[in-house]
Amino acid sequence: MGLGATLVLVDRQADALQVVADELAMTARVAAHGLDVTDASAVAHLVQNIEDTTNGLEVVINAAGILHTGAVRSTTPADYAAQMAVNYHGAVHVCLAALPGMLARNRGCLVNLGSIQALRPLPEFAGYAASKAAVWAFSVALRDELAMQHSAVHVAVACPTTVRTPLVEDLVYQPPIYARFPWLPPARGSGHPPRRGAAPVPHSGRLAGAGCGGWSGWRRGWPIGWCGGGVGIRGRK
Repeated sequence: MGLGATLVLVDRQADALQVVADELAMTARVAAHGLDVTDASAVAHLVQNIEDTTNGLEVVINAAGILHTGAVRSTTPADYAAQMAVNYHGAVHVCLAALPGMLARNRGCLVNLGSIQALRPLPEFAGYAASKAAVWAFSVALRDELAMQHSAVHVAVACPTTVRTPLVEDLVYQPPIYARFPWLPPARGSGHPPRRGAAPVPHSGRLAGAGCGGWSGWRRGWPIGWCGGGVGIRGRK
């Protein structure tokens, strides 16, 4: 098919992933692999296989994630551990596996998916917010570490607001979430209009500006944030 990238898709649900791969294969080169990102050895093995059979990884996007909600006092240690294992440790496993090849070629980009909750956590999302805050901190530290080494490998962390995915399909769009948090922005693609007139929630500009893009401001009564060099912004300072 000539020029262009080869997409390598990974997910725990191999069957569902293959459906997506088949659709994309109509216009792109695609490979799909079942993978549990919490298994560091499996991640390393797959990345090494990709390095050995292709021209190497150019862009890695870490988007694996799970979500458990509930009051802190009713959330189990297992719930907290599971979110950290997938959301944070999973991203770390992939970065550690991908870095050697990128550093050897002195090029590439690691993109980690954080969340607006890394910067402005919601009540009853403590475990999820903490795991995404860890992703944010890891990404910023790694970015600056590579910059100090004058590496051409870039790191970015995206902290979007709610996006319509199966992760939150039955949670964010339905009451009582909107009733309890009237300033919560509607999920992208949800079809819900902005919450006009909702009171903004206080936030720390210092937190948002520390090593990240910062807040883009308030729009129609709800916050929009971006962080760490989103799309098209290099990961180094």
